[in-house]
Amino acid sequence: MAAIVIFGPNVLDAASLLWRKSEGCAVWSVVDGDTVRMVCPDLGAVSGRILSYDTPELKARCPSELGKAVAATFYLRWQLWTAGEVTARPTGTDRYDRALTVLAVDGELVGRSLVEAGLARWYNGGKRRSWCGA
Repeated sequence: MAAIVIFGPNVLDAASLLWRKSEGCAVWSVVDGDTVRMVCPDLGAVSGRILSYDTPELKARCPSELGKAVAATFYLRWQLWTAGEVTARPTGTDRYDRALTVLAVDGELVGRSLVEAGLARWYNGGKRRSWCGA
């Protein structure tokens, strides 16, 4: 049972490539609410930091941040699992060498629904605000 809880979501992440169309890079795994793993034609296998929003970290500073981080991660997973088409386009790299990525599901940027659900904030770089007490 523990194996299903731990590995099940990652298996579904990769399996969803079978039933959805990918344009640009193919997203095969969700790391957290704003980071994915993908395979790109020109870059190969890379980690992608989704642009325009920020989500709480799984390496949380407080329990409320951890809860929101888990929710944001599974929300993004659900968007990808249920998508007809996913478009992932890298636009450069960040200081951690992740591909800065514009990610859309069925023509809509993924950040909008995460922000509307209260699981993300709009973000354009710079110092991040704390999720503890938010």
